[in-house]
Amino acid sequence: MQKTRELFSTPIWIIDDVYNDPEKVSKAVILLVESKNITPPQWECNTLSTFSFDNHLEAIPFFEKLLDDIKVHVDQYTRNYWNIDSQILSCWANVAKSNHFQEQHHHLGLTPTIVSAVYYSQAPENEKINFHSPFTAISVFGKWMEKIDVKANRLIIFPSYLEHSFRPIQRPVDKISIAINYKLKQ
Repeated sequence: MQKTRELFSTPIWIIDDVYNDPEKVSKAVILLVESKNITPPQWECNTLSTFSFDNHLEAIPFFEKLLDDIKVHVDQYTRNYWNIDSQILSCWANVAKSNHFQEQHHHLGLTPTIVSAVYYSQAPENEKINFHSPFTAISVFGKWMEKIDVKANRLIIFPSYLEHSFRPIQRPVDKISIAINYKLKQ
């Protein structure tokens, strides 16, 4: 008798219409990034960022509501796949202008990150996020990257080990996002 099991699958959730006012989020992110553009120097990118802006929640109360709305989806994701609860570890805002890029990277490292999410409050048409196969050492698969459409008011949730990137393209409008890492709930 033969048994079949799927191992090492990489679940990605794509959720649309996450927040009731993505335009308001975009305006606030632009103000944050313009006032505190502190992209970490080790990043290989030219995206404008405000890293760990979670300490600014008091100044912009609706961010807390947005993060709560996102957390509902993240909790469903982590319970569905691993039967665990999570809590926010870090979050930051990004503004990608025309020809900005982000190198291939993952969100593991020195932090206990298990799940990552990115919420797009604004994005131009034909924008993509590239997810890179964790199985690049095995040439039989032949496909090393999947491109997922990015659009306004879209949330993408994925395991933190999954490498991702975006390419420099001509953008008629800025791509505005909030990235969030989650750890196992204590």
